[in-house]
Amino acid sequence: MKTKYLHILVASLLSFYSFGQVTDIWQESFETDGEGTRYTSTNTFRDGTQDYFFRTDGVTTGTTINIVAGSYVSPDGSFFFAGEDLDDNGGDGLPTKGITFDPIDISGRTSLLFKGLFASGNDGYENADYIRVFYTIDGGTEQNGLWFSQEATGTNNQPIGLDADFDTDADNTTGVGRLTATFQEFTFSIPSGGSSLVLRIEISANSGSEELAFDNFRVEGSVTTTTWDGAAWSNGVPSASKSGIINGAYDTGTDGVFTAYDLDVTALGSVNIAASNTLQVVNDIDNLGTFTIQSDGSLYMTNDAASVSGAYNVLRDSPNNANQFFFNYWSSPVQSSDTDLNTLFPSSVGNIFNYNASTMPADWNFTSGQMGLATGYAVRANQTGVHTASYSGLINNGSISTPVFYNVDANEPTDVGFNLLGNPYPSAMDWETFAADNSGAIDGTVYFWRQTIVTTGDNLAIDYIAYNSTGSNPPGATGNIGTGQGFIVQALNGGTGSVTFDNSHRIVDNNTQFFRNQANNNDGRIWLRMAGNSYFATILIGFIPEGTDGFDNGFDGAFIGEGSTIELYSWLNTQKLAIQALPVLTNQDKQVALGGEVTGAADYTLSIDQEFINTDFDIILEDTDQSTMTDLRAGNYTFNLASAQEFNSRFIVHFNYNQVLGIDDVGDGAIELKALIEDNVLHTVTNKEGASEITLYDLSGKMVHKAPFAQQTPVPLTAKGLYIVKIAFEDGTSVVRKLIN
Repeated sequence: MKTKYLHILVASLLSFYSFGQVTDIWQESFETDGEGTRYTSTNTFRDGTQDYFFRTDGVTTGTTINIVAGSYVSPDGSFFFAGEDLDDNGGDGLPTKGITFDPIDISGRTSLLFKGLFASGNDGYENADYIRVFYTIDGGTEQNGLWFSQEATGTNNQPIGLDADFDTDADNTTGVGRLTATFQEFTFSIPSGGSSLVLRIEISANSGSEELAFDNFRVEGSVTTTTWDGAAWSNGVPSASKSGIINGAYDTGTDGVFTAYDLDVTALGSVNIAASNTLQVVNDIDNLGTFTIQSDGSLYMTNDAASVSGAYNVLRDSPNNANQFFFNYWSSPVQSSDTDLNTLFPSSVGNIFNYNASTMPADWNFTSGQMGLATGYAVRANQTGVHTASYSGLINNGSISTPVFYNVDANEPTDVGFNLLGNPYPSAMDWETFAADNSGAIDGTVYFWRQTIVTTGDNLAIDYIAYNSTGSNPPGATGNIGTGQGFIVQALNGGTGSVTFDNSHRIVDNNTQFFRNQANNNDGRIWLRMAGNSYFATILIGFIPEGTDGFDNGFDGAFIGEGSTIELYSWLNTQKLAIQALPVLTNQDKQVALGGEVTGAADYTLSIDQEFINTDFDIILEDTDQSTMTDLRAGNYTFNLASAQEFNSRFIVHFNYNQVLGIDDVGDGAIELKALIEDNVLHTVTNKEGASEITLYDLSGKMVHKAPFAQQTPVPLTAKGLYIVKIAFEDGTSVVRKLIN
């Protein structure tokens, strides 16, 4: 916050019930161009001579803005706004121009005051010339705030000065309130009680040498303050419109959580944010005492421009590592100058890695020293159990940018564009918001290191939990990225080359996920699992409204587990996917091709891990090598691999609509098949021409009959029960159905 409190000053104020603190709520200095981001101007222009309305430093494109008085004096900084002869060459022919500023949050503020600098370069004004400032509160009627008019109505070539009663005549001719070439500050009061303030300035000048300028607009106001003395608040609990002063010990676990407009911790004060608690501060934090954030606790800040001072202790627990070979991905919530990897992870010295994505090829490297801002690190546990990292220093806040690179991995040439980043804040952040805001730089899938299923000695960084808007693979992870969490992103080829973190990506609470599983929306989703040789892998397929048959950024996720002991993925053309989003299932069949790879001989089992698919659809696994069909809802499918190998065209999962339809109910492009077995004859009817082959399987998946297609095919069946029929077509498509003998 703007006002700093010495300990002696705070102590002297404790006898008061409360007090108001005046701070700037909003400021527009015009030092940078705010068009379209902070304000909207009406027809700025410049004709190359002395007709203009624009943001200027007095010299633009080599031409000085000359005024009768010589030059403007004492603007705030270098840039200001100025206008002259607004209806002349180069403009829109209208003598009036203006600026409307973006809404200003005035919630809870009292004693609101507008301040601004105004100047004039001449005394030659008439009744049609003016500067007017208006304000609107909460979308109501626009009100007069500040007017400057000519000093004598009906007489030309007059000075322009303050018009306090808004009657188009300046209030005096003595020079008090008169505008000159030297910028002067003028103010007006704004009523309290609203939540949103909109300011608008309008100027009019229709002749040469009618020169007007303005600069450095501000709105200030008072905010109520309350003080904690170690036992109670002096003026109620802080709020988003009330500042807090901590002058004693405060523990959110026993004293409660709160939101403060801003927060001061005196030299006698201490704050402890307990696990699963969030303390929220809208603006500045000044800490002269002690400030501790326990593991899973959060300090959530709103204003990107808020200042932070003092030292903070942020604790973060690792998962419960089952053995010393487990890796965890870490980042730092404090500034780089306050971190040292060997100090934070003393048992891991010599086993700490960064992923240098800037080199070609990108590669893992041993590292030490300070942790980079928003950078992730792979740290081997070197011990069992939970390790608590204790970060001490100035916490990060606001906008943070870091580069990302599109380079090939040195060890896995099919992996390209991956970067190891990290949450830079002492609170959780939301992946989907972050990914959407950085969609020009990165893909919408995030990858968390999945150390909890890695066995001793398998310490390659190759097994990840993937998460995007379709869901989590394997199931359970959320898009909440906890404090101290490192994570993998994939840069886009030809993307913007950097990502930006800011406070809009931070979230309240939800700071418990540090490689931990939680629930997510499951409708229309299925997780398939392949297990064997003491390992397993999963894939997520989601039939969702946002899915298409092409690649959907933020919903499809690339497979990056190359080199794992066991791999499972789906295919989209030639791309391997860990998460695949497809359109919502209708009455049309859908097929998904699977691929995989193993590093050792063993029996392997494909099964449904979890599924939330409409029961109007059967889920049938086809093994094209063994000519088997397996109803995965009825049982798992086990197969043997005699050696390490990759199999990319062996398995197809059929999602088949199992309801009886009339031909009129079949959608465009759908293949309709009706089949039944009667007296050992398979009767089939299909609406598609070109059927070439018919194959029948028993419920175990074993093929029992195969023949050229015919509508009536004798089949040698001896057992009653469920069977699966597959019709192949000349164009390479096929359709599968379950039926009962």
